[in-house]
Amino acid sequence: MNCSACNKKLLRTDRYLACNHCRSKYHIECLNLSKEQFTALTTEYKSKWMCPSCSNITKRKQSNVNTPVQQTLVPLVEKPLNSPLENSSCSSTDSQLFSSNDDNLVTMGKISTLLDKKLNNYLSDFVESFRKALKDDVKNLVQAEMDSVVQQLKDDFTVTTNFICDEQSSLKQESENKSHIIKHLESETLRFQKEINVLTNRLTSIEKNFP
Repeated sequence: MNCSACNKKLLRTDRYLACNHCRSKYHIECLNLSKEQFTALTTEYKSKWMCPSCSNITKRKQSNVNTPVQQTLVPLVEKPLNSPLENSSCSSTDSQLFSSNDDNLVTMGKISTLLDKKLNNYLSDFVESFRKALKDDVKNLVQAEMDSVVQQLKDDFTVTTNFICDEQSSLKQESENKSHIIKHLESETLRFQKEINVLTNRLTSIEKNFP
């Protein structure tokens, strides 16, 4: 379908308005509408919109631009309140949207600032939460590692202590055994010494009897 004003084909990406009465379609540029103004229109307004012909607006003579509707709607820029759009069933809110482009920009700026603030707050909370979680994880990891090292030291110390105790017990037992042996040897030595003395006395006595 073509635009009823410029007779150019309406593409899928084009923005346009369709007349509620005759179903003819118009580029928003041919209606002297900006993208911001078109975006501000409500769905109800678009569904009830009527083209200039159906609104019984007298057509002006064509200029060098072959878009008669554009000339008809030139007052939309110079005098927005007298435009054909106001003569339709547009609400007062829609009219304010056309004449408050700067206000919309300010509002969008405020919204952007608010969103940035919210995002910064969210990021700050996220970073703080992540930092705390990371701190806790590192603390738990270090604590677990320290516990493991301490337990290993305890185990090694226990093994060493048990080994020393076993060695001491073994040395003590060995010492006791050797002590018994020494006592036995001493006893045997004394016994042998007595026997030697007895034999020596006998030998001396025999020698005296046989000169």
